[in-house]
Amino acid sequence: MAQEFNSSAVHVFAGGGSTNGHRDEAGRDSDTAQTGLAIKKASTLVCGAVYDVFNGNYQPAAQKMKRAVQLNSCYVNRVVCQFRIDVLDSTCYPGHPQSLVARIADILTRTLSREREKYANSSSGIRNILTLHTMLSTLRTDAQFFAEVLVQQRALQIWRPLLNPDDPRIKGLRAGLARTRSTYRIAQRCSEDSTDGAETDVLSELPERYQMQSMGERLGILVQLGDAPSDQLMEKLRIIETGSCPGKRLTLELEQQRRGRSKALLGIIFSFVGRFTDAEQAFEVSEQLMEHETCAEIKLYRMLWYAEHKTRVQDWNNVARLITRAHEIFMDNETNSEFIMHHFPDRFVSLCAAVSRRVPIDASTEAAADFATEIAQPPSPAPDTPNIAHLSPTPEHSVLSPQKLFPPTPRGAHAVINIDAWREFVQFAPTAGMHP
Repeated sequence: MAQEFNSSAVHVFAGGGSTNGHRDEAGRDSDTAQTGLAIKKASTLVCGAVYDVFNGNYQPAAQKMKRAVQLNSCYVNRVVCQFRIDVLDSTCYPGHPQSLVARIADILTRTLSREREKYANSSSGIRNILTLHTMLSTLRTDAQFFAEVLVQQRALQIWRPLLNPDDPRIKGLRAGLARTRSTYRIAQRCSEDSTDGAETDVLSELPERYQMQSMGERLGILVQLGDAPSDQLMEKLRIIETGSCPGKRLTLELEQQRRGRSKALLGIIFSFVGRFTDAEQAFEVSEQLMEHETCAEIKLYRMLWYAEHKTRVQDWNNVARLITRAHEIFMDNETNSEFIMHHFPDRFVSLCAAVSRRVPIDASTEAAADFATEIAQPPSPAPDTPNIAHLSPTPEHSVLSPQKLFPPTPRGAHAVINIDAWREFVQFAPTAGMHP
């Protein structure tokens, strides 16, 4: 069953094949258990949520999606709505425009991992291959759609106060959003005309023209420069516009940065669908280009995605190396990023659990919960502690130990913790406990 899921994912995500032709049959089969009133309400809520997204009202959009989930008895639509909720919730944190692409890609792969496990256990509502294709295709299209809209909106939030409203680049971002909104309206009208009152999920009807890997190329320099202090952003923009040698060097740096991010995105999809050789090649290029990465959040994602890939191919020594590098990035981060503080501790715990249990990251969800419970009160290591690679849980002296990564605090493991306070706790030695 898991192999069938992987094969379908290869077709949809890596092969680029369209599954739109499957939608009507699978959708009709899924909708038979729903009442007409619930169908209409759910569809109206989804439409309203999308317009909230276009207007930058992400939390009201998430609330509408949550109500749509409650009304929806169709399993696929519930999965897709929950994916959208998770994406919209991630937008409440500030950050680099392209960090939103990384967040969306990460939410997508985690959603797929969860659904693959359910599919393999035959406990989900996915009843046939057509329904599976519908879910995968809709998730892919949604991810691309949200990435394009949210990144343009984030870039506008950053640059609108810095540039003249009539600046061609600001106009270009606004025009891009207008085109996407127009495309959505056309797709919505077409779907309404063709369904004769049946439930439709409007985002899944959008044309498959959104490619996250080419995001930087389409949206331009404003997206690439990110969310540095305004004086730095304007200085970099000025240097690039001069066409001088420093400007050309900075443009090349941004191109290398864009390429590294693109390779990392390819790597996580290839790794998830089992194309491990392709994934390794993509991640190797991403790692080679890491020196050009300036966003701490994206750098952490790239390192942890590579580490998670290594758990799938059981390259445990390199997992440890990559976790060490990720931890260095985490501790060296000088920005007060709430997203990093809230999101990444659990990622480290999951990876530690995967290494400790010798299981791929996709199978470590329950292991991570057990692992977190065990490390709450870790036993004192014996004088003749054996090889750390075979310990469960990971010993406190190891860099893989969550006690060393995230020391206990008076308000508990999930409290909001100031990064400077953490640094006072941590005595980090990059090579400690890393023996094979």
